[in-house]
Amino acid sequence: MGVFVLVKNIANFNKESLFSIIQKKKLNKSVEENIGNYTLYLFNSKKKKFNQFSDNEDAIYSVGTIVYKEESYDKALQLYLNDFKNNCVNEECVYGDFILIIRLKLTITIVRERCQISKIFHLNKNIISNSFLVTLLSSNQKFSINKQSVKENVLLGYILNPKTIVNEIHEVYKLNGFDDLKFKYFNADKIFIKKEYNEKEVFERTIQLLNKQYTSISEAFNNKGVDIGLSGGYDSRLNLILANKKMKVHPHSHYKERYDKDLEIAKALCEELKLELKTKKIKPFIEIEKHEDLIELLEDTFYYYDGRVVLNTGFFNEIYSRKYREFITEKAEITLTGFGGEIFRNFNYQPKGRLNIDSWFKNFVFSYYNYAAIEFTEENRLFFENVKIDILKKLGIENEKRISFATRRLYFSDVWIPMTYAVKSFAENQLTYFISPFISYDIKKLSNEMNKVIAENWNFQANLIQNLSPNLAAIPSSYNFTFAEDPKLFEIKNKILNNKYSLGLKNFMQKKRFESIVKNNTQKENMLFDEILSHIFEYIDGVKIEYIKSSINWYYNVLSVALIIKKIKEHNVRIEKLNN
Repeated sequence: MGVFVLVKNIANFNKESLFSIIQKKKLNKSVEENIGNYTLYLFNSKKKKFNQFSDNEDAIYSVGTIVYKEESYDKALQLYLNDFKNNCVNEECVYGDFILIIRLKLTITIVRERCQISKIFHLNKNIISNSFLVTLLSSNQKFSINKQSVKENVLLGYILNPKTIVNEIHEVYKLNGFDDLKFKYFNADKIFIKKEYNEKEVFERTIQLLNKQYTSISEAFNNKGVDIGLSGGYDSRLNLILANKKMKVHPHSHYKERYDKDLEIAKALCEELKLELKTKKIKPFIEIEKHEDLIELLEDTFYYYDGRVVLNTGFFNEIYSRKYREFITEKAEITLTGFGGEIFRNFNYQPKGRLNIDSWFKNFVFSYYNYAAIEFTEENRLFFENVKIDILKKLGIENEKRISFATRRLYFSDVWIPMTYAVKSFAENQLTYFISPFISYDIKKLSNEMNKVIAENWNFQANLIQNLSPNLAAIPSSYNFTFAEDPKLFEIKNKILNNKYSLGLKNFMQKKRFESIVKNNTQKENMLFDEILSHIFEYIDGVKIEYIKSSINWYYNVLSVALIIKKIKEHNVRIEKLNN
């Protein structure tokens, strides 16, 4: 996604710092203009066309990717601006991960897609940007670390909005009291479900909606090259099947030095479809020996991912670097991802019926591995309570003691998806037109209509794959079964482990296993990593560091959060020197 910045008062804004950050992001300035009380800056990459359309005193600018009425680029914006002015935007024809800035004379309206994947941050309502780093580092003030946010990032894998990792910057959430900016879609519409459909109806509606969306994207981009990442999972395969029917697909995968099962599956899928698979060998950061190479990659990933970390997207992984994505997307103008495909299955085997809310938090909101690393101090008790209050408020069940299966799925679509995939969408939209077809408003509405079906059929997504392409369904997956078969033993095992009466036993078994992993951890030491990690210690007291270090993905994520804290401290030192 390109970067936009709106600056109201230049007294607390450093234009030189802004352009320094943009240079590190390897973006180019496209627009700098005064609109009413604001100065608007827009930046895009060389590879992506800058999208804007002007109509006399009115104009529309886009960062990210928008498809409207089967059009893209300037034509989509022209149609959208005209319909916006006439109050007749057809929401069923809008796809993509985007932010629109609409200028009608001197009035600015900011629009983002309805599932709220795109994020906007503000500093005192004076600097407003979709880039957290720009909002942070282009200011002339010092910042304080939000300890609750750090722990959420480390233990949940994301930060609950409108908080950010610093106390002074907030996500624009709902309207936030702006007097001279208008926002659209910041109050998410509540979806009221009149009925739940049976499996046959859901099946037909799902395929119809997906085909409609992929057709619209294909028409809009007129058969441009499409990048798709392949693994051994459900989501990339469903994405591949739907895209390959309508577009010119360029799949990619990566591998490490050892045997990689996902790579073998990706090769088999491409052989079946007679597609060329682009591959890249990656090296774990902890095995990079040259200090200068490690620093270069860290800087690349830090600025590419905008100093934001969620789940397994830490800066200490080559696949989250600009360098990696430039190699992968060499022949592609757009990227289609399988993000959110979990919405088509009971992906973590949650039991039917109503669960005790504390049990749900312990076993499904926090991963049990993370939960096991927490010492039960008074501070951590308050941390848990704050997280619980925040999430239950977002779900509208503040006073409930138990949570239904439908509401747990609502957590996934309304909390988990917008607060995790947002980071990936921002990063990848900088290089290609990036779209997450499974995270669209129509699919979200459908998801709320299929709770009963998903509760009864945990493997509904495999049925979709089998129906659309029996040949690809028959290729093995990373789950040790194909999507053409009915893996009863796998289903029974996971249903037993995740039964609400079995969770206590499951916790005990996992705890023993994790203790063994921690005890036998032989991860090599790295002086640079240790120095970076030290910056987070004061914010995660009560969390066992040896547990973090025993899981390489989690360790990389925590190191990434620590690196953000280090960069904020360095910024504060610079500001203090300037003020003195």
